[in-house]
Amino acid sequence: MKRRKENQFLFLSGFKDLDRLWDSKPMRLGLVGILLIPLIYCVIYLSAFYDPYENLKYLPVALVNEDQGTVRDGENLNVGNELVEELQKDSKVKWELTDRNKLEEGLDKGTYYMGIVIPKNFSQAVASVDSPEPLKGQLEYHVDKSNNYLSGTIGDSIKRELEMNLDEKLSKIYVEQIFAQLSDSVEELQKAANGAGLLAEKTGDARSGSQTIAGSLSKLDQGASKILGYLQLFNQKATQAEKEINKIPMEDMEKAQQIIHQVNDEIQKLARIPLPEDPPDLKTPLSEGQRSVKKAAEDVRKTEADLNRLIEKHPELAQDPSVLSMKEALKQAEAGNTSGMNRFREIDQKIPDWEKHWKEFLNERQKVADHANQLTQKVDQAVAKAKELKGKASQLVQATSQLSDGQQQLVSGIRQLETGAGKLSEGLGKIQSGQSELAQGLSDGVDKAKDQLQGSDQKEEVISDPVQIKENVHHDVPNYATGFAPYFISLSLWVGAMLLFTVVDLYQVFSDRKEPLSVPAAGLIGIGQAVLLITAVIWGLKIEPELPGWLYLFSIVMSITFIALNHMLNVFLGNVGRFLSIGILMLQLASSAGTYPLELLPSFFRTIHDYLPMTYTVQGLRAILSSGNMEIVEHCMYLLFAFMAAAIVITQFHLQIGKPLLKKGVQQIKLKWSKAS
Repeated sequence: MKRRKENQFLFLSGFKDLDRLWDSKPMRLGLVGILLIPLIYCVIYLSAFYDPYENLKYLPVALVNEDQGTVRDGENLNVGNELVEELQKDSKVKWELTDRNKLEEGLDKGTYYMGIVIPKNFSQAVASVDSPEPLKGQLEYHVDKSNNYLSGTIGDSIKRELEMNLDEKLSKIYVEQIFAQLSDSVEELQKAANGAGLLAEKTGDARSGSQTIAGSLSKLDQGASKILGYLQLFNQKATQAEKEINKIPMEDMEKAQQIIHQVNDEIQKLARIPLPEDPPDLKTPLSEGQRSVKKAAEDVRKTEADLNRLIEKHPELAQDPSVLSMKEALKQAEAGNTSGMNRFREIDQKIPDWEKHWKEFLNERQKVADHANQLTQKVDQAVAKAKELKGKASQLVQATSQLSDGQQQLVSGIRQLETGAGKLSEGLGKIQSGQSELAQGLSDGVDKAKDQLQGSDQKEEVISDPVQIKENVHHDVPNYATGFAPYFISLSLWVGAMLLFTVVDLYQVFSDRKEPLSVPAAGLIGIGQAVLLITAVIWGLKIEPELPGWLYLFSIVMSITFIALNHMLNVFLGNVGRFLSIGILMLQLASSAGTYPLELLPSFFRTIHDYLPMTYTVQGLRAILSSGNMEIVEHCMYLLFAFMAAAIVITQFHLQIGKPLLKKGVQQIKLKWSKAS
């Protein structure tokens, strides 16, 4: 009960002291200044830095367009003009279109804080993406940081944003060109696939032709074999006739004559078998087959060249399974073409022998028929000429034997041609199979490429801007004023505490009597400073704290703590303490992390950071204004109470115990000195 009365008495005595200060005109003005200086100090700074980026639209920035444009795909292209239009249409700064000389002059005079120059070859560089040696588009960024360092920093930010926008835009242009080239390549591959299919079809025709040749040769073989059988039979008959003629006596000539007539009839039958004067034409179908194979080989080489050019333009396709299968199919087709041509050459080399044997066969056949007729006529005419008949029979046997041998060679040649034609057909079958696989592989590759090119517009958007950052702001700070308020509120209240002990005499507040400033009165002044300052911040600057009530309470505790600390310095050191308070303020401003993060400060300021009160006032006010984190608020509040209590205890100990003891000790020393003297 007694302590409560003492507390009430102290509180009332503080109001009485303030009332007496207010009654004094000089002190009244000083008191008003002491109460308003923190408010004025804080409001002026925060209003000046409320949201400087909102006024970027008034920041003059020079824009110089020297781009001369270029021609791409038969159309004029001027990226510089497009960029100027886009910047002026959606601008955060005041772009002023000018020339290079005025830009340099403006930077020197300070009328321009920065400038962007679009060089004359900018469009040419952008359009060179599909050339063998593409160029990078470059913009010139000019800035004179001596005019204003922060304007240079803002310019760097604008430059980065412009660079990102240009990167996205140009990337989209480049990707569009790449997709267009891929689309053209797919069309070329489609042509190659169609060509390979047509090549397979023509090779099939060549194979059918070779099979037709093989069939014709088979029929020719059958006919020639049949003729060979007749010749062999005729030779046997002629041999038998010769033997019979040699055996029979002259009186039996009539019987021999009959036999010869029979033989002649058979020979005439053979002679009347219709055969063309020229052998069957093998060169025409063989030439058609060779042309088909050559055309197939040329198409295969062209397809392989087109595929290699595509791989050179797009190395990433070199290991694509479809491309590898195409290359393997082309190799197989080329090997089949080579094999087919070799077969055709072998057949072509044998055709002259075939024609020679055919003509010999026709000549020999006619000779045999003629000899048979002559023999028959002579048999009819001359029985007396039996010896001559025997000679003729011997010649006939010899001729039929030669004819039989020639026909045997002809049959052998025809069979070799038939075998070669079969091998040719087999080779062409392999070629056709390989070409069909090639056509199918190319067609599959085209289908896959077309599938990959589906939705190219969306893919262009994603590739040109592949990553989107989703911003998640945990505790938003709407403007610079809110962000810097913890720093400037702390600074202003410390200045207010220093000013209190500069304007008011610590030991003689009133002129009519020597009476020190009471602790309750100083505390009430601190409360007034805090309440007025926070009211101006909330209602004047429209800063909306997360914890409005705590903002008032925390600021009051902070103000009283700063007053207690400054009181302690003044009690101990007087004017030196006032000077030391300014030094401590400087250290706190540098180490409290009110502007830059603590980690960016030099090591000395990081070391003293935890030991100065403004560190915790800035942390606490940030939590109250932005995050609403009560753990931080309470932690900082406890530490401020600790600083306050320590300052009050040390001050009172000095006033109540330390100072009297010191005074008594000084008096005793003086007394000893006086006695000694």
